[in-house]
Amino acid sequence: MAAGEVIALIGDRAENGGWTPHVHFQLGLTTLGRGADWPGVADPDESGGWMELFPNGAALLNLADEATAAVTIDSGEILPQRKSASRET
Repeated sequence: MAAGEVIALIGDRAENGGWTPHVHFQLGLTTLGRGADWPGVADPDESGGWMELFPNGAALLNLADEATAAVTIDSGEILPQRKSASRET
């Protein structure tokens, strides 16, 4: 990449599946012919394979792996959190 080169754009909610605009930093070892068309989430049963293709890029951002590790939420907590968040938006 060259200095000053645009490497990311942030879309609005309509382009972002209704999510608040945010940035994902992903390091991919292959495109498997898919270009930039990658799923934003993965089934937990498939996470090992995806993590092989997309290793944690924390070191490139000078962050510890632990700072960006996935956090598992107990399934009993998810629905109340989503309901609470939907009332706030």
